[in-house]
Amino acid sequence: MRRLAHWFALWIILTLIPPAAHAHHLWVIQADREFVVARGLTPDRMDSYDPQHVSAIEAFDAHGRQVSLRRIDDAQRARFTVDGAPVLATVTCEWGDRVNTPQGKNFLSRQQALDQGMTVLSAFRSTQFAKSFFGWGPVWQQPVGLKLEIVALERPDRVQAGESLPVQVLFDGLPLPDCQVGIGRDSRHVRTDSGGMAQIDLHGTGLQVVMAIHNVPAEGYADIDYWQYMTFLTFMTP
Repeated sequence: MRRLAHWFALWIILTLIPPAAHAHHLWVIQADREFVVARGLTPDRMDSYDPQHVSAIEAFDAHGRQVSLRRIDDAQRARFTVDGAPVLATVTCEWGDRVNTPQGKNFLSRQQALDQGMTVLSAFRSTQFAKSFFGWGPVWQQPVGLKLEIVALERPDRVQAGESLPVQVLFDGLPLPDCQVGIGRDSRHVRTDSGGMAQIDLHGTGLQVVMAIHNVPAEGYADIDYWQYMTFLTFMTP
């Protein structure tokens, strides 16, 4: 009975709780030929982090061909340079263990939280992905192979005010139904249909961040209850 109650509580966490309105965003900022992996709240808050959590960075041209880059790890963030003008950069970050408690989320493992006398509602391992676009090309509508990925089905610069951007969410390369998708700091979200597709209302002009979250139960693991995957699609609208 206790195990059944545990999995019922976990089901509530995995399916009913929307993404946090102020969950950390992940995106890439371009400054001439240098690019910075940013973590914080778009568009104006950047938090420091240990660059060792950035496990992969890739850059692509307009047709989806990978271009070489040179990575630099600073004390508080990762950045990189490339030759030419890439249209897309992707990032994978492994943030490690987290716990949900009655007082909120803590950046601790289950055991660390218990050792501090905390009540642990659930424990999870956090991985984030980002796709940041700096121009237009066929790569816009092509998946690039992230584990959890948002693909824009139209060019955002062609979406008029009052219209929506159609997107598709993929998990392990397959359409992901019933996935939570939102935009920016808005706590409201929609869910993808059976084909992993959703319509997203863009917020005015400037930097846009579309985000999706997918939690996967970690049965048989004593240290975590689920893996949490979040993915971000960022671009500029005129």
